[in-house]
Amino acid sequence: MSNVPGGSKMRKVTLVAIVACLMLSTVSSADVLREIWWGGASIDAAIALVQGDTPADQVDIMAEPTWVDIADNYVAKVSGYALAPADGEYTFYVASDDSSRLYVSQNENMADAVQVAYVDGWTGSQDWAALASQKSEPMSLTEGQLIAFWAVMQEGTGGDNLAIGVAGPGIEGIIVLPDDVTYATHPSKANKPNPADGDTGIVDAVLSWGAPATIEEPSYSVYFGADPEAMELIADGIAETSVNAGSLGDGLDFETTYYWRVDTNGEAGQVWSLTTLHGRPVIAKAQGAAVAPGGDAQLICEATSAAAGELSYQWYREKVVMMGFVLNDVALPEGVDAVLNVAGATIDDEGYYYCVVTNENGSTTSPLLFLDVQVGLIHRWTFDESADGVTIPDVVGGADATLMNGTGAAVIADGQATLANDGSQNSSTAAAGDYIDLPNGLISPLTQMTLECWTTWDGTDSIWQRVYDMGTSNGGEDVSNGGDQTTWFCVCPDNGSRVLQVEYRRLGRDSILPVTDNGKLAAGEEVLITQVHDDIAGIVKVYINGTIIGAYKAPAMLNEFIDNNLWLGRSQWG
Repeated sequence: MSNVPGGSKMRKVTLVAIVACLMLSTVSSADVLREIWWGGASIDAAIALVQGDTPADQVDIMAEPTWVDIADNYVAKVSGYALAPADGEYTFYVASDDSSRLYVSQNENMADAVQVAYVDGWTGSQDWAALASQKSEPMSLTEGQLIAFWAVMQEGTGGDNLAIGVAGPGIEGIIVLPDDVTYATHPSKANKPNPADGDTGIVDAVLSWGAPATIEEPSYSVYFGADPEAMELIADGIAETSVNAGSLGDGLDFETTYYWRVDTNGEAGQVWSLTTLHGRPVIAKAQGAAVAPGGDAQLICEATSAAAGELSYQWYREKVVMMGFVLNDVALPEGVDAVLNVAGATIDDEGYYYCVVTNENGSTTSPLLFLDVQVGLIHRWTFDESADGVTIPDVVGGADATLMNGTGAAVIADGQATLANDGSQNSSTAAAGDYIDLPNGLISPLTQMTLECWTTWDGTDSIWQRVYDMGTSNGGEDVSNGGDQTTWFCVCPDNGSRVLQVEYRRLGRDSILPVTDNGKLAAGEEVLITQVHDDIAGIVKVYINGTIIGAYKAPAMLNEFIDNNLWLGRSQWG
């Protein structure tokens, strides 16, 4: 049993810079562009970064310039345009966690923007009134006026947020700049390219774009080519917002980056890019198999290719043990089709396989596929007897468990192990409490596992106790000093909120199973807990007395576990 220390919120270091051009407008809009650079810096370094030449690590299209808790340690830039709907005075706001600076230009030139508001420290999300400095002086704008703004935000550990707000004619209170007033590109230019800028895997280059918001009768000239400095004119003076630039094998080469630009009424547009699909095979389906001993199994690797010509297949066994020698990447003479048939599978056939698919342009290797020869029940501890009062026989697999009798009052008899803990014991001082230690290494060799445990919980008010806890702690074997860096799973009768908790940790990242029964484990009665972990299906399910209470995507693979603390009644935490 263990009391787990509550989590504490650390302040994170995060930097965000936002750049946008604004024209408040009633015209139906688009969006804003956000660029992200990963890595933290001071507020001054953030300003220098967004004004420098370092390319962004990530580019997103957003509806509005606001977000909450997206990551740690990053710098971001948001850009966009909009049209002013009416004459009047407008006030701009910034809210952020942590510090930020907001700059606004009363024309469309970003270089003319000046600082109008800032946050030193941090505010809540969209909290416009925390600091007097968050608010700009009123600005007089005229209908249709184009202005520019940008902002920089710096964040520490903990939650992060950013919002840019506006108040003015026809606006009730203060609102985040909405998507019906912003544009990711200049409103007089083509926008929303499709394929999106930087898209890869293109087979058919049917180019389309959004019409500019401020031009009533736009005329487009479209340029396209592999050299951004020497693109060819492929359409001139068209009113349509789409043009076909070719397909693979019909004007386009495999795995080549092409550039395109749409000019509107003679004004040059932004240069966008796309990259065509490679000509190698593409794995469309890769599937392992599970079979009982003696059964016939099929492993599947289906592939397609954008290039003409036949595909060839070659299956491999990742590892074969032969006469005491380990052979790696063994080609299977019979494995020359999309389906590998394994007839009369034995335990020796169990393992990982993969397929290499080849055409005239090259080869593609499938993911590792597991053939699971299921042998049924592999371990069982009945608690019927213990010859020495310490050893608990495994009546199926021979992996005997050990009773750790810290109180001196634990008993094994009549199909039960009765632990004498009274709620005062703590896992960090394991000698003071009772628990059962299963042998190391029982979990990591498996790919599918069903664990059944009959338990009677006495319902003590002590929280964060364990029915079982399996994996390893930060301190490793036989240590309960926390598990916020390691991989393990547990069943806890009461998590402090009077709720049964099934939890996985993968290298410290927690995944708590959502359960349908929001109460704690039933006290004073025998309960059957069944946990199913299936790496092949990628799912975890938990049942109480045969009724499922929750399921989710498996947070970790069983072979990722360092399984040297497999405990009944003890926690990785202390």
